Amino acid sequence: MELIEGIASVFVLALFYWAYQIWKNPEQRWGFAISIVVILALILLLIFVYQKIRKQFSERLVKRVESLGLREEIQNFIRRFRTEKGKNAFVHHDYYFDPDRIGYFVKYLNSKGLKVESDAFKALLVRFIDEIEYKLTTESTRSAPQAFDVLSGSDFEQLLARLFGKMGYSVQVIGKVGDQGGDLIANKNGKRFLIQAKRYVGSVGNEAVQQAVAAKNHYECTSAAVVTTGTFTRGARELAKTNNVQLVDRNELQENLLKHLQESWR
Repeated sequence: MELIEGIASVFVLALFYWAYQIWKNPEQRWGFAISIVVILALILLLIFVYQKIRKQFSERLVKRVESLGLREEIQNFIRRFRTEKGKNAFVHHDYYFDPDRIGYFVKYLNSKGLKVESDAFKALLVRFIDEIEYKLTTESTRSAPQAFDVLSGSDFEQLLARLFGKMGYSVQVIGKVGDQGGDLIANKNGKRFLIQAKRYVGSVGNEAVQQAVAAKNHYECTSAAVVTTGTFTRGARELAKTNNVQLVDRNELQENLLKHLQESWR
């Protein structure tokens, strides 16, 4: 982008120079006009070649990310640190990243075998953010109601990640085999919010609340919530109230999905 802006600046200056020369030498206007057309064609060709090279480089970089198994970690970086606004923040769409945070993560990627500089990583961020936004756009425009029951546990976690992301949180998906009870961490205004996801038919009991409390302490979060596609038992609600855990049942979840993602779920 900087190269293109530089070329455009040079071309504008050249136009002013040629306009001045034409004003001084009207009889040479056709020669100057042809020169402008030729140089403009060369600039457009240079931009085309530059964009093609940049696209090929991006494709190779994405393949390298895939081969090293780093896609999920980069996606989690985007979800967790996307709202760090600042004077020198890197911005794409409404995603803001602190330059120092990018630098730390680039060092980490280098240690994992992905040899990139900050500028190349920013191009990679743009690519991944565009993928996220495209998926969000296409999945948010489905007209028919979607069913919770067909979702896997991982699918449900991703749905919640999209929901909380739309609500202004940066989200990290942590749920996996052998985890410490939590599924997502949502960050906003310096606070960490532990989310226990239960894609469940029926009533969720005390165990889910206990897991959320334990995971909140393990991941050093300030608060916790259990979100389910079912309902909660009376015991779960009493235990949640005692431990200050927020409970979100099927009805409240449906309302939030419709309000923030404009998606109808049943």
